[in-house]
Amino acid sequence: MMMEFPIDPELRQELSGDEAAMKLQALFQEHHARLQRLVRIRLDSRLRGRVRSATVLERAFFRMRHELAAYVQFPELSPYVWMRKVTGDALSEIHRDALSDTGDSQSQFALYRGAFPQVSPKLLAGQVLGQMASGAAEAARARMQLRTQEFLNQLDPLDREVLVLRHLEELNTSETAEVLELDGAEVSRRFMDALKNLTRFMKSLPEQN
Repeated sequence: MMMEFPIDPELRQELSGDEAAMKLQALFQEHHARLQRLVRIRLDSRLRGRVRSATVLERAFFRMRHELAAYVQFPELSPYVWMRKVTGDALSEIHRDALSDTGDSQSQFALYRGAFPQVSPKLLAGQVLGQMASGAAEAARARMQLRTQEFLNQLDPLDREVLVLRHLEELNTSETAEVLELDGAEVSRRFMDALKNLTRFMKSLPEQN
């Protein structure tokens, strides 16, 4: 059974008062860039160019307004993690509507327990290379990306989730722990182990030597 999250009493009061809609709007704007990054990371590649991140966020905000009263009454998540979850639910709904007849043959990494949207191995590998091998030539980069995808596929699934949540979504340790239902010490340990293994792998690539 989920426990109630101890959100700030003043914020809780503001979200349940007469100006709750205005406070939610302000909170949404405060986290807009993070939520937009979430959508861009997790939007299915087949929908890029067809679905705008603004469309997803509009649907997400509509859901937040609808679900706000229930959230304030018994907040099981911190405010940002709740907004992140609602945004993920909205994106999942768009994926189902747009891709229901196509099937899903792409191998993807699950980043959230449940039906949360996923991120493609290609995107994750590209992000890693952008951070750690930005100067590689095009042909070498293509080879490195394939090998990086293979390496990421071999990581412990939970270590990979921690790496992506911290590295791509830029969640902090406590937010990552909340999303994955782990304690902060385990998140930190898994993140450092994943980074260490990733750094060792990158140094082993012939193109990096």
